[in-house]
Amino acid sequence: MVKKLLSFVIAIVIAAGMCFTVVSADEDCKHENTYWEQISDGCAQFCSDCFERLSDEQPHKWVIEGEYDEDEDFELYGCEGKRHRQCTCERCGCFSGTDIEPLGHKYVDGVCERCGKACAHANTHVNGKKDASCSAEGYTGDTVCDDCGKVTASGTAIAKKDHTPGEVAGAKAATCSEEGYTGDTVCSVCGETIETGTAIAKTEHQRVTEGQIDATCTEEGFSGDVKCEVCGEVLEPGAVIPATGHVFKDGVCEVCGYKADTDDTVGEKATTAPDDGKTDGDADGTGETKNKGCGGLLGCGTAVIFALAAAAVAVKKRR
Repeated sequence: MVKKLLSFVIAIVIAAGMCFTVVSADEDCKHENTYWEQISDGCAQFCSDCFERLSDEQPHKWVIEGEYDEDEDFELYGCEGKRHRQCTCERCGCFSGTDIEPLGHKYVDGVCERCGKACAHANTHVNGKKDASCSAEGYTGDTVCDDCGKVTASGTAIAKKDHTPGEVAGAKAATCSEEGYTGDTVCSVCGETIETGTAIAKTEHQRVTEGQIDATCTEEGFSGDVKCEVCGEVLEPGAVIPATGHVFKDGVCEVCGYKADTDDTVGEKATTAPDDGKTDGDADGTGETKNKGCGGLLGCGTAVIFALAAAAVAVKKRR
């Protein structure tokens, strides 16, 4: 009996060894067919043909079974209790139960419409915060509850920052013909005009006299135009200077050297030469010089006669 039992065990061992040898020797298996099997706290993948383990232990991939109604969950767990669910691992197919997040409150104006509990506003964030700049006010932002969405605290305005003076725009130097401008001071951050410039009065003209012509004994002169040497504007128009006329001494003009015909012109001042081409003392345009001091020969004779007559009258009175 013992011998038979021992022979049976040996036969089983030999058969098992042969099977293991055959499976282990199948080095050409391509692992085309696989399956997942639960091991320890997770599951692993195996080849269906050679039964070789193909992966390390992986966590279960639970899938919750069935559909659940919020009202049923509220009746069972309330708003804050974790909800229990039946689930299956989609890899190895094992079953289990798991707890999921609570249903949560359904707030309206800060109060849960399911359980009537007021929100504690434990979780908040700041919404609408805005930094101030030199061109616009800022805002501290509103404090808003993450749970119910209610604004728990309103923000306040933040005053504008001071402008940062930058370049001066539009500056222009004054000239003698045009006003200048100090320029506008502009903020280097926002470009806004901080301070408006002012006009600069015109500068004084730089006066010079141009075109002067000195008068002569026979020709007119010109005082010259007073102009600005910068802009060229005529500030004071010039005037004509009359001819000076001859200044005779011993029949000769002391200024230009003109000679008269007689000595009667000594000490007299001749008038400006006429513009008709006649020379000084030329009464008839013939070119012959006449003595202006006595008005010609006829004039001189008449003067002598009058002088003699006056002398005779004086002598008679004395007698």
